[in-house]
Amino acid sequence: VPYKHFLFVQPPGILEIFLPFSLLSHGFGTQTTLVLERAITLGAASANAGLVAWILRRRGLLAMVVAGGVMGLSCATAGVATGIKLDPLFIFFVLLASSLVFSNRPLQESRRPLLAGLLFGVAISIKLWAIVPLCCLVVTMYPGSPKAMRSLLKATLGAFGLLVLPFILVAPSAIFRDVIFLQI
Repeated sequence: VPYKHFLFVQPPGILEIFLPFSLLSHGFGTQTTLVLERAITLGAASANAGLVAWILRRRGLLAMVVAGGVMGLSCATAGVATGIKLDPLFIFFVLLASSLVFSNRPLQESRRPLLAGLLFGVAISIKLWAIVPLCCLVVTMYPGSPKAMRSLLKATLGAFGLLVLPFILVAPSAIFRDVIFLQI
């Protein structure tokens, strides 16, 4: 069990995402499973360029092309084919959540803040740095949509708690030491 039996300095989200594929390794072999997991990471990195362009669609074609191109060539995409990286996956969930929030429809009349919060919870469970874009989003949402912002935050805490709670129950001090204090 991570944190209890061995050091793991990231939140457990990546382990939970790839758990079904790791279970497949018993039948297909570790090498095949790792190739599949790298392909998923590469797919997320590729989707990130499209998601950035989609979010900026109201800013015009030039903004879409530049932002999508920069994302496609960024450090978050570099080296994805050679290993399983956290950055493309947590960025994917952040961008997916952001695309739900930055829509033409009013936030108060939809479930989009709830769904965005769930996605942010997953992103934070992969890499704690996802808290930064969440805070930026909360600051921009609060003046116009305090109810939507509260829904987003509740869903984020719920999803993050649900994903991290099993590991906290098994090794409470170790997970905080590994994920927070060793990172600092």
